[in-house]
Order: sequence, then structure tokens, then C-alpha cells
Amino acid sequence: MVYFCNMKILYFSAYEEDHGGGEGKITWELAHESVKIGNEVIMLAPNLKGRGFKYGKSQDLDIYFYPSLSILEQLYVFAISPLTIRRLYQFLDEFNPDIIHFHTVMASVFLLEAWAIKHHKVVVHSIHENPNKMLSYVAFKRQGLLDRISKKMGVDEYLRTMYRYTDCLVSVNDIHNEEIRNFGYKGPLVTILNGRNLDRFDTLTLPSLSDNTIKLFFVGFICERKNQRYLIEVLKHLPNNYELYFIGEPLFKTYQKSLPKSDRVHYLGQRAFDELPKLMEGFHICASASIEEAFSLSIIEALAAGKPVVGLQNDTIDRLITTKNGKSLPVNTSPKNFASEIQKIAKLKQGEYDKMATEARDSVKLLSWDRAMLSYQELYTSLITGKQVEKDIRPVESILDLLGVKKTVKRFLNSVDKNRNIVKLRTIGTLSAVLLASIAVGYSISKLFTRKKK
Repeated sequence: MVYFCNMKILYFSAYEEDHGGGEGKITWELAHESVKIGNEVIMLAPNLKGRGFKYGKSQDLDIYFYPSLSILEQLYVFAISPLTIRRLYQFLDEFNPDIIHFHTVMASVFLLEAWAIKHHKVVVHSIHENPNKMLSYVAFKRQGLLDRISKKMGVDEYLRTMYRYTDCLVSVNDIHNEEIRNFGYKGPLVTILNGRNLDRFDTLTLPSLSDNTIKLFFVGFICERKNQRYLIEVLKHLPNNYELYFIGEPLFKTYQKSLPKSDRVHYLGQRAFDELPKLMEGFHICASASIEEAFSLSIIEALAAGKPVVGLQNDTIDRLITTKNGKSLPVNTSPKNFASEIQKIAKLKQGEYDKMATEARDSVKLLSWDRAMLSYQELYTSLITGKQVEKDIRPVESILDLLGVKKTVKRFLNSVDKNRNIVKLRTIGTLSAVLLASIAVGYSISKLFTRKKK
């Protein structure tokens, strides 16, 4: 295939740079890599320091900051009003992107989809979660309850509407692909393994197992789904010279405060991505107890840094971890047995440990951005070509179905009343903000696209 060069691509992020976990990393790194291969790129990102629009720059990447409101520790939504939406569409008209690519399910992407349909442009949506369990990613231990509430309050219809007005969905692996199909999506779907900037990890010096302290670590949001409580229990079964380091911000501060206290557990907070390699250099073993992970970037980075990984099974652990570079354990493994596997690695001879570190690095060598960008360029080219030969028959006004939003909100509020003592109010507030934003989006789009010309 002959690839188009110098495509105009708009990437949309709900996070500022260096924040947002895997979704945030991929969104920003993909934009930077797209610039490197010659595309004309602008990142649409939240303005944390003001309510207005403004231009900015990060290295070679142009940024257009949009007015935003915070709904979680690091997650921002577009501050919707008729004025801000008109300004957004003025910007889109001026830039006139060939491709709009987003990674979030925030309601503001409906605005981008509506503009793309009206102007016959391509929309790509990379999915980072299992759509069948969307709410349980926020509060994992309430998975069953939240999944039931999700269906009652219309989140499934919300997602299906968003997917319907996308030209192609992108999944991260075959299992994730199957989950999306099981959700009922029948449209175009491709699997692309996202790249990583691994060069900065593979030259790190390996630590010595004769160090006075054996340092375990985990990188990621501090939340129920990441299961840090389990890792703290593991530490109780290890000698006193073992310490555990968590790198990342809490999704909910109440969860971190509820974790058992220990002088051997250290919270290092959120760190810029560029700081991670040097920080990882002194760690010995990566420990992961995450239950749901479609494509864990932190595990990939740990392997690239030469760190053996001991983890409970999930999609990422199953795919990447073997006895050569760590240990994959059943999800029902006790903390005591998990600790035993960590000690087996820590008691290896230095040469055996170094060999395991080499195997760890070799296992992720192919996960480079060079390979990923070839797949993205091929996808973008094929979608643009398809737009040129096929008429887009989806009417702009059809986006306004937005789930039959009045009924959706009514069902949602009823669910809140029935489950107020079970579901965290912060979670409810977040979901309310998303749904109310959907109403505002629908109303604003209707005014913008159905108004009569004078």
C-alpha cells in the first residue's frame, strides 16, 4: 500500500501530558510519533490554568488547549457552552483535519464526531477498556453492582452511540477485540499493539541482589482494580529487608488512605514519564496484582528496564510473562505463595538474575513505535481512501439520539436512589457529570447544525 504523507491529524486527550495512566501515555506519545513521520498534527488537550482556548507547544507537537473542568484527580472534561462549542468548531474549520483520533469516552467527543460527519472526515477511536465492564474500572470490587447499574442507566447505549459514529475502532489485542465484539459492535475493528519508547529503558544498569534492600515496585493508578492492598499483604510474608514502592496517583484518595500502613511501603506519587527510567534503575522486581489489564504499559516498561515481573494473571501478564522473565500466577494465588515466588527470584545467583533481565528486555523488543506507526499510517490511509469513494450517509442530526437522554438520566437517578449506600458518591458524581455533559452536547449540536441560515 502507498501511504499518504503529511496527513492532517487531530488527537484529543482528556489528560494533560505526563498524566492519565496508559490512556494518557498512548494518546500523547502517538501524537508525538505522528509528528516525527511527517504528519501535520495538533493535540486538543485540557487547559488546566484557565477557562479559555489557547495555543501551545510540546517539543515539535502543536497543542490547542480547550477550557476544561476536573471530574477526577487527573481527568478533565470540555467546559461545554454554546460559546465554547462555537469556538471549537471555528478551530476545526480552520485546521480542517483529515483524521480525528481519540482514546476517551468523554461526552465531548460527540462534538468532534458531529463535525467530522458534517465535513466528511475520518474518526478513529482507540479503546482501552472492556466496554462490557466500563464502570467497574472505576470501582472494581463493586463490579457486579456497577455493571447492573450501567445497563439500567444507559451507559451501554451511550457507548454504542459513540461507536456508531466512528469510522473504525482500535483494540490492543485479540482478547480485547473479542470483548468489543461481544459488546455487540459490528463495525470496522482493527488490532494495533501500541508502541513504547523503550530505548531509554534498555541501557539501565541492573541492580545487585546483594544490596541490603530488595526493592519491589509497581507503576500505575492507586485504585481497587490495581489491587495494591494485595501487594501490601504480600510484603507481610517477606523478610524485613524487602520494601515496596508505588509510583502513581490515587484514582480516589480515600482508597489510598484505607490501605494498611507500613514503614516498608513507599508512595512516590505521580512521576513524569521521562523520570521513570532512572527511577526504575534501582528496583529489583516488578510486582503486579492487577485484575483487569488489556495492555499494561507499565509492565512493558518494567520488562524493557530489565526487571523480572511477578504478577497475577491478566491479559498482559498472560501474553508477556514466562518463567524466563518472571512468573505468571493464577488470580487465586495467596499473598504467601506470591511472596514465595518473589523470593525465588531474589535468591538467584547474580548471573541467573542478569540472564532473566536480558530475557525481560528481549520479550518486548518488537513493541516499538516504529512498527506501530506503520500500522497506524496504513489504517489512516485506508480510511481516508474509503471516505473519498464512499458517501457517508449518516445524518448529523442522528447523533442527537444520544441514548434518548431524558430517559437515560431518569433511569440513572433511580439507580442512585436504590444504591446510594453502596456506590461511592464520588463515582456517582463523576457519572452524573458525564451524562449531564451529554445532554448539553446534544442540545448544543442541535442548535449548531439545525439552525436555519439567514
